[in-house]
Amino acid sequence: MTILNIIIHGDSLKIIIEVIDRVISIIIFCFYLFLFIFFSFIINEIDYNSKNTVSILRLNPTCCKDIKNKGIMNHLYQLNYDAYFFKYYEAHIFCDKTKKFILKNNITVIEFGKNRYKLLNRLGFKFTDHILNEIKTTFELKELAIKQNIDIILSQEPYFNGIRALIIRAITKKPYIENVICDYDLSFKSTGKPAYPKLKYRKIEKIIERIVFKNADLVFGGNDHLTEYAIRNGANKNRTFTVRDIGIGEKHFLPLNERKNIKEELNLVSKKAILYCGRLHKEKYVEDVIRAFEIVSKEVPDSVLLLAGDGEQREYLEEIIKSLNLKNVIFLGFKPQEYIFNLMYSVDLIVSPLTGSSLVEAALSSTPIVAYDVEWHSELIKDGKTGRLVKFRDYEEMANAMIEILNNPGLNYGENARKLAIEMFSLEKTLEQRKMLIDKLLSGEFN
Repeated sequence: MTILNIIIHGDSLKIIIEVIDRVISIIIFCFYLFLFIFFSFIINEIDYNSKNTVSILRLNPTCCKDIKNKGIMNHLYQLNYDAYFFKYYEAHIFCDKTKKFILKNNITVIEFGKNRYKLLNRLGFKFTDHILNEIKTTFELKELAIKQNIDIILSQEPYFNGIRALIIRAITKKPYIENVICDYDLSFKSTGKPAYPKLKYRKIEKIIERIVFKNADLVFGGNDHLTEYAIRNGANKNRTFTVRDIGIGEKHFLPLNERKNIKEELNLVSKKAILYCGRLHKEKYVEDVIRAFEIVSKEVPDSVLLLAGDGEQREYLEEIIKSLNLKNVIFLGFKPQEYIFNLMYSVDLIVSPLTGSSLVEAALSSTPIVAYDVEWHSELIKDGKTGRLVKFRDYEEMANAMIEILNNPGLNYGENARKLAIEMFSLEKTLEQRKMLIDKLLSGEFN
């Protein structure tokens, strides 16, 4: 309960505060957007620096606590695995509290706390608090970039961090790279929600997205699909390149004989185990996996479906399973990477309706894969060679492909997928490509 609500009880006061809060926050945000658009169209000379040492500031919307909970801290360690950057600053926005710490590979993490205008928040002006915090963080990052003589700004998303990056770029005259990690159009199509609910409408996101992509000095797409997505949404095709995502745990690349088969631990030795690994969210189409399994279970009675992951749809999915009277479905919940490393190797089949790094990890396990032909999947899953690629949202075709693989364990889809994944997602290869492109950027070759 806010201070004013304590003083005067009643919904009317709360409504008045919310209206005033919205009006003030909209005015401030419009000014912030004006600065963003103004700086985006300023004609300025970028300071391309070809000195021997390179320093970078990366803007990341995720906090260390969430990264640790997902078991992917290795992603942070790999950012400067090759020691290419003399200074690597990793900025995490709107975390629980402001703090600074140093990781291995000379990576300095700075986390910016949320709700730093506590009095406004306690009075009920939550939106105003958020927008003011947004502006404060942007200019703190600008000061950091100047003080540490940062050479490159890199953003992990084209909205709030994209706005920050372009404002910092305009003030410091340092080049900016946008790293595209998601097809936000596809995400909106499946959920009906904008990527950042505070922006309220997808149309607003699209305007910001196009300005950010258009003004970036370089754009990195995490795969070919995302590279095309960026170009389609305003990025200069001569400055947009596929740089494969890093962050796949190094253990996944180890020889298969270093993995452990845990089927016995799961009491599934006599079963044909099917695995989905990922978040239980609407945009991941886990419901399709369950409906496909209903068909599979009738043709392959000794099959069992494992769902590794958690998310907002768990209860909904449990209701579907109950309504379909399915017995052999097991929710494993969230599991650490060490467990996933062995689990993927132990099952008979992995299903990927829409996944990112999980699909790479699945391929590296050498277990056969059935995937939807959506987003980037066809880059790794070549139908009939490295797995089965089926029509998007056709869970009946997915079921038929699953039955085919379960009834033909001698197929070498898994071996082929592992070979291709190792070739595509080599950390050394990715870092070398990144280094080459940044060197070209700093030498002015893209100017």
